[in-house]
Amino acid sequence: MKCYQAMGKKEVEVWAVDLPLDKEKAANIALNKLSGEFDIPQLKDLLEEIDTGELDLEITGFGMDEIAEMMEQTGDGETEKGEGEKCEACGRPL
Repeated sequence: MKCYQAMGKKEVEVWAVDLPLDKEKAANIALNKLSGEFDIPQLKDLLEEIDTGELDLEITGFGMDEIAEMMEQTGDGETEKGEGEKCEACGRPL
């Protein structure tokens, strides 16, 4: 909310979900893949966290080849390209 307040927004659209936490995280990844950007090291950590064997990781929108390639990245600043709108309060992509 602080990000939207910094942008002067008085109302924001929200979605409420009632999913197990691992499926909620997978859904968030899939939604960001459609229209967002990723901090690749954080995305790798999140994918590792939800990869318990009980969830098909492809529901995140990433194929297994993409996930394997991402996991092999060195973490030396490689991120997805894109200069979208950033939060004035925290600097994160919106």
